[in-house]
Amino acid sequence: MALSSETESAATYFALQRPSIAPDGIVTATISGSAAPTWTAVETGNAKGLLGDDVLQLKASGGITNPILWVVTGHGKVFQGSVVNGQVAQWVSVSGGGSTGIGEARALFVNPYDSRYAWVLDRKDPSTNAPSIKATSDGGGSWTTADTLKNIATNGGEFRFGGSDNLFDWTCSLAWMSFSRQHPNIAVAALFPGGVAYSNSSGQTWAVLPDVTSGPTPAPANNLRGYPIAVWYDDNPLFGKPSIYVSLHSNRTLRVDGDFDALPEQ
Repeated sequence: MALSSETESAATYFALQRPSIAPDGIVTATISGSAAPTWTAVETGNAKGLLGDDVLQLKASGGITNPILWVVTGHGKVFQGSVVNGQVAQWVSVSGGGSTGIGEARALFVNPYDSRYAWVLDRKDPSTNAPSIKATSDGGGSWTTADTLKNIATNGGEFRFGGSDNLFDWTCSLAWMSFSRQHPNIAVAALFPGGVAYSNSSGQTWAVLPDVTSGPTPAPANNLRGYPIAVWYDDNPLFGKPSIYVSLHSNRTLRVDGDFDALPEQ
């Protein structure tokens, strides 16, 4: 979680905890060396009990000095809370409202090194009542549709699009995202099943990694194409040339090298 300007002496973790173990669903621990961690409740004051046992996802941003937690509830709402002295005293709704708000959030990804930027798969976009990908560049103050990412995920309408439904019961079209600690303007998205997108402008523009979904030669026995389900961006500072690792649903992992900034933007 540490920003490039921060020095980390011990690892800080935040985690979801099952309600059957304790009433508070979010806990934190700082772990140093081999000592066993001590997990403590995060929520206090007005925050305690507000989300109940309804948290589906937990993301963190903002580094280790002033971390910010983002959560998605089972009702598809997005909340944000600032961590002060290891605790969140208040949850703030960042789902927006009206036709530009989030109708029913599922997959949420936040740039851990720049809290202004986040992306979400909205199962019921209020403007269309259909699934979409939405993005924020002001920390959840407002959301806009990311039509380019949806177009890549569907390969221009060839594939279905969705998340947490009968067809996408184990993944979402916005399957995974990765970010660069050294260059917070870089974002990479695994978009199931259409491809992998790369941005060097914090998501203002996107380019498609070539040949990721074309499958290996020779093709595997079941002839499955390489649909991306996860992605990881590696700054690779030792060699000065970044790499992007892509996990594919046909039990393969690809490493893609090259000048990503030279890819044509969509």
